[in-house]
Amino acid sequence: MFLEAPPRRRRRQLLAAVAAAMAVAAPVMPAAASAEIVPSLGPNQAILTNQALTSPNGRYRVVMQGDGNLVEYGPASVVWSSGRFGPNATLHMQADGNLVVYAAGGTPIWASMTFGSGNFATIQDDGNFVLYLADGRPAWSSRTGTTGATGTTGATLAAGSVLGPNQELRSPSGEYTLIMQGDGNLVISGPNEVMFASGTYAPNSVLAMQTDGNLVIYDRAGVAIWATMRFSRGAHATLGNDASFGVYSRRGSRIW
Repeated sequence: MFLEAPPRRRRRQLLAAVAAAMAVAAPVMPAAASAEIVPSLGPNQAILTNQALTSPNGRYRVVMQGDGNLVEYGPASVVWSSGRFGPNATLHMQADGNLVVYAAGGTPIWASMTFGSGNFATIQDDGNFVLYLADGRPAWSSRTGTTGATGTTGATLAAGSVLGPNQELRSPSGEYTLIMQGDGNLVISGPNEVMFASGTYAPNSVLAMQTDGNLVIYDRAGVAIWATMRFSRGAHATLGNDASFGVYSRRGSRIW
């Protein structure tokens, strides 16, 4: 179901918070990668405006254009682009595993929505621009988008964290799973049945545990399509061994 239009102030809070949810961690400004021959970005590395990653065979380049569009070029044409625009943009491989394009002023305009310690992004000789988890599984690529591989196996979504498409939480016992499905439906399932579903359908939506305590599903355009509308700064969401999924304040009180 879609939410009714919230009051103006609340709506501004919802729409503004998606930027913080995308970013998760403030970008670090490390030394930039080479403009021509470096094929990969590791944690806390970045390329600046008009710099590029180049495949080892030299046939493909991922360019952080001055207009904010992240574009992969092949021998004859454009292979892929983020389709997002903003001045003086930079591309950051964050320590939390999210690959993010920031425009001037630190505004995130595109993100892979992948999370996991040790993630790295690379442009391969076959022209596929891929983000890998630390264990070598591909989590996102320019050819397929989000793959469903995830580094998230815990039971808790901390304040300021995001569950991306096809990422999941698991109860401590491993019996129950909460998954942000690729079709936009948030689902809790057990061994034999579905325990809960948000009933929201919008491909590539994300679940954001905002720092204000509101748990929100955003579609890929940044529009809130489901929310708990409960507020407690620093709250977190947890999936329990009894299949209960709740939002808890920093003091441990359940607020939703």
